[in-house]
Amino acid sequence: MPQKLTAAVRYTVILLLFAAAGSSRLSADAAFTLSTQKDIPLLCTGSAVLIAGTAADQLYPYPDWDKTIRDSAAVNRFDRTASACYNRPLDISATVLMWIMATAPAGLAVLPGTDARTVLVMYLETVMFSQGIKEGLKAFAHRWRPYTYHEDPSTHYAVPGDYVKSWPSGHTTTVFASAVFASYVYCSYYPDSPRRIPFTAACLTAAATVGTMRVLSGNHFITDVLSGAVIGSACGLLIPFVHRAGTGRPAQKYPVSFSFLPTGFLMKVML
Repeated sequence: MPQKLTAAVRYTVILLLFAAAGSSRLSADAAFTLSTQKDIPLLCTGSAVLIAGTAADQLYPYPDWDKTIRDSAAVNRFDRTASACYNRPLDISATVLMWIMATAPAGLAVLPGTDARTVLVMYLETVMFSQGIKEGLKAFAHRWRPYTYHEDPSTHYAVPGDYVKSWPSGHTTTVFASAVFASYVYCSYYPDSPRRIPFTAACLTAAATVGTMRVLSGNHFITDVLSGAVIGSACGLLIPFVHRAGTGRPAQKYPVSFSFLPTGFLMKVML
């Protein structure tokens, strides 16, 4: 089994054990709640998506670089206007900012008035879905990165196949997942805080900055970044959304319910 896939399996098992041990229901006035009824299916589905996406990335064959510069006429006009050569400083800067943002949402767990267990489990689920979807799409899309239309990418990347992982943007998926998650959770825990708008603006600005640097560094086309922003934002919003605490509902009711069917499962969201 490839090393990256093995690491993903171990990582997923650890997260499942941690989350299952910590799954609980909070008081009625909490902003978010955990329960085995919704979190076990979410964690199992998320882990399956992550493992499947990582497996596809490792096992699906990538085309070899043929040492020729690709024809930019094959790129749509919208993306072609922003196609750039490789820029290492911007590449490194975007990666550093991405990792800072990826770990930042965990800081919400230590803020007064929040529940650390709930925040961490929700973020783990967000990471599972966003990263799994991103890895799976990259494995099958095989879109060549912009810099391959300008120069030989073998001079920049030692990882075989990386030059055909343009769509969607993984960096942008990660930062928008964390930015939207952090903004939604912060505003839910502190709905009357005067800092909620500046906090949200800062998160989204940082995420947009990473996306812009990925385009200017020659690693992605604009549509790669836009797609990553949509995927990340959807995961960062939907996961905490389904964990919202019910308002004025009986204690035994949950915002989300699952019913398993012969062909899959049915999820109901109570608004």
